[in-house]
Amino acid sequence: MTLLQIKRRFLGELTESRELLSSRGVRSLSRQQFNQVVSLAFLKAYTSWEAFAEDVFFGYLLGNQSPAGYKPKRYYKPPTRDLAFRLLLAENRFLDWASVDKILNRSSSCFKDGEPFSSKLGPRDSYFHEMKKIRNCIAHSSAEAKLGFDDVVRRKLGSVPLGIVPGTFLDMQVLNMNPPRTYFEDYLQSMESCCGDLVP
Repeated sequence: MTLLQIKRRFLGELTESRELLSSRGVRSLSRQQFNQVVSLAFLKAYTSWEAFAEDVFFGYLLGNQSPAGYKPKRYYKPPTRDLAFRLLLAENRFLDWASVDKILNRSSSCFKDGEPFSSKLGPRDSYFHEMKKIRNCIAHSSAEAKLGFDDVVRRKLGSVPLGIVPGTFLDMQVLNMNPPRTYFEDYLQSMESCCGDLVP
């Protein structure tokens, strides 16, 4: 798959996540049901981001170039994705594509100056860290995941409203944002922007 195909697939998946919330009748659901739909739409977007980050990384590592002709300088030149995967897996139990710091560490060992990930993904670390905490709270019912989510809410809203869940938070309007948009849309726009920067 080319980097252009990877980019188009990811952007299409983000559109599908948005469509889950704009589909007919979704706003007539109970608040609890709507919260679940928002959470599932966000989870779909985030898992799509993880797949995108992995595919772009391996695309560049295999020598592919972006639609605009960008091609990072590689330290390794594996002939196949399978060999590239084994090369990276040698130092890890599994390859984590949800943590920006893991991607940046990996990119610094594979590409000159860690590019394009260091300059395009690095400055967005806090956004992706927040998204990961929200994802964890949706996917896991652990106390640790809930604490991580509460931390995001506290930093965004100043306090943690009683009974708040990921779906409620994601459907809230971002404070002082003009034009207004929800946290769900804000996070998806951040993913889209990063996608465009990583694959110009």
